[in-house]
Formats: sequence, C-alpha cells, structure tokens
Amino acid sequence: MFIFSTKKYISLVLVALAKISMLVGCTQQTVHMRMPKPEKQGEILEQQKASTSIFMQEEPTFAVLLLHDLAVGPDQALAEKISYKFGREMFIIQPNHNSSIQSLPTRSITNQASDVFNYIKVEMKKFYKNPETFPLAIIGHGAGGVLAFELAKNYKNELNICALVPVGAPLNGYPLLNNVDKGSEFISEASDGIKLLEGDSAFSTQLSIRGRSWGYSLLKIIPGFASGGTDLLPGSESIKKVSSFLRAGANGIPCLLIAGYQNDFKKLFSEKNFNDTHDQTIKNLEKAYTKLVTGKEEELHDNMVPLRNQLCRGNSFHDLTETELFKDKVYMKMPEQNNIEGYIYKDLIHFKQIIPISPGLYECSGGKVKILSDCEPALDDLVKFIREHIR
Repeated sequence: MFIFSTKKYISLVLVALAKISMLVGCTQQTVHMRMPKPEKQGEILEQQKASTSIFMQEEPTFAVLLLHDLAVGPDQALAEKISYKFGREMFIIQPNHNSSIQSLPTRSITNQASDVFNYIKVEMKKFYKNPETFPLAIIGHGAGGVLAFELAKNYKNELNICALVPVGAPLNGYPLLNNVDKGSEFISEASDGIKLLEGDSAFSTQLSIRGRSWGYSLLKIIPGFASGGTDLLPGSESIKKVSSFLRAGANGIPCLLIAGYQNDFKKLFSEKNFNDTHDQTIKNLEKAYTKLVTGKEEELHDNMVPLRNQLCRGNSFHDLTETELFKDKVYMKMPEQNNIEGYIYKDLIHFKQIIPISPGLYECSGGKVKILSDCEPALDDLVKFIREHIR
C-alpha cells in the first residue's frame, strides 16, 4: 500500500508526469506567420504568460474565443489567420488554460470552464461589452472543443454564444489516454517502423516511449490526481455530459464540427521516399499506431483523435464509403439536430508532431497534409459559418 505523505514524493510524480506530457499533449511549436498586413491590422496589445488576446483597432461587433488543446499553449498562428480573415470587426480572446502537465491535478474541465468564463468577462470589460448580450463565437481545438461545450452548457445564460466550432475535438473522449501505458506492446508491433522513421534515434525513442508509459501508470494508482486528463477519458462523467449536451441539441447553439483524418504514413512522410520494400513495415506501423490512438487497428483518425469521436458518433457510426473517401471534403448533418452540421477534411491532421511515437518526430509531407492554421478550405468554411450566425 502506498502512503503519499511527503511533498518529495508528489514532486517525483510531477516529474514523471512531465516526462509523459507529450503523450497527453505537447507544447506546440509556435509559428510566426509572415503575411501581407492590411492597413490598420490588429495589434497585439497583450501577450502574457497567463493569456494571449488580440484586439482590433476599430469598434468590434463580436468576439472570437480560441481554446487550445490539452497541455499546449495558445496557437498564435491560428489567431493571426482568424484575425486576418475577419478583419477589424472582431477581437480575439485566447486564454492560456491547462497548458502544462503540472496543471492537470487541479484543472478539471469544470474548473477550466469557470476560469475561462471569468477571463471572458475581464476581456469584455475592456471594450465595455456585456458578456450576456455581446455576440461570441467559440473555436475549440482538441480538448479545447470539449471545453467549449462545457462552457456553453454551464454558462448558457451568462454568455451570448452565437456559434461553436470544435476542431478535431475528442467529443467521445481521447482513446489514446486509455492506451498510453501500453508502450511496450506498441514497440513490439511497430519497432521496425520506428527504426525506419527515426534511424539512429530509434533506440532512444523506444526508451522514451517506455518511460512515458511507466510514468502514466502512476496516475492510475492516484485516483483523481490528474482530473485535467482523466476528464477526457472515453466514458468519463465529463465526456458523457458533453456528449449528451451536444446530442440533445446544444441549447440550439449553431455548431460546426470540423473533423479530419489521414492514416497513411507514406503520405505523412512522403519526403522520406519509402520504396515498395518498405510497404509491409509501414503497414505494420500504421496498424500499431492506429491501435494506440483509437483502440482499433482499422479506424480513421487525425493522428490523435478517431474520426468518429470528432463527430460525436458511437459504435453505430459507419466509416465513409470508398467513393466518399476520395473526396477532399464531405459535408454532414447531425441526425435530428438542424443546428448542428460538420465537415470532414481529408489530410487535415491534429498536430504536425507524431507525438505518441516521439515529440520531435514531425511529418515531412511537403504540405500534403495540414493542420488547421494551414488548411484554407477549413478556415474559409469556419469563417463563413461564424459570419452567418453572428447576431
């Protein structure tokens, strides 16, 4: 029986958590975009450790709240793209919530929603806006999409949410969080593929995977210790409430679910020039990786979240037909909920890093696959949807 009586032991656990942070989230690489700046383009007036907000110089008519994924910081590249596309009619609110592994013990989804709500009120006050009446659109990436629905569910009367857009969100939970302690099993099935991708670094990568798997197992013997992560487990009470809220119509809030997928490692790493002799090795890696992030060997995903989870669909969900899979974009409607629609984008992936294998392993496809800030079709559909529902 373990006795957790000293701060020293807890600090050791936190160190272990830090080592596995790239399995439950990564510190996303900051991308500084260079683009033509229109006259009087928005200035960044505040960039603090706790938050990032972009304010436009002219009187705004609505606000856009950007919520980032688990254990990553605000996405400045996405903020700049959204700011550029909307122009001077809005301001962006981008809080820095649950952005480090050390915040997981106390930063549950409910706590994060409370923090973000209070932050919104502060930001609205700077423009002399009333949160109850000033139009607000929410874009939530990954776990930020789950947080967006928690915010809408808990503060429906305190906020005027006109549009809600989850992007690659684990609306039925992150299966990866159930599987990250299975590093040894993954390595045994994918070792040749890891060697092919990582070369001389393969051995250290395998050690890193085993270490993070061991570190995550510590969380399972300390119930409730990392609510910020366990709230995102499939079947958790938090996920059940969010899924039920969405399937019941999300209080009538217009919702656009943006989902993506690309399982083909040959396409993800096209610049590595794999030849036909590598086909079986790559297929074994794809199956092992898909099993790690989805729990199944055959399941579409965006390299972190199964497609069906991004669409809040259960086991009855049937994958797209072969004909539809050739399409770059597929439109869908939520059954019996006219206010909820979505798009599925082929080649839209979650992160540029293949995190569960190695935080430093980047896809090098030469632009064949994209994250949201690089995916113009998804950005254009997102902007169009928000414009249509701002009131």
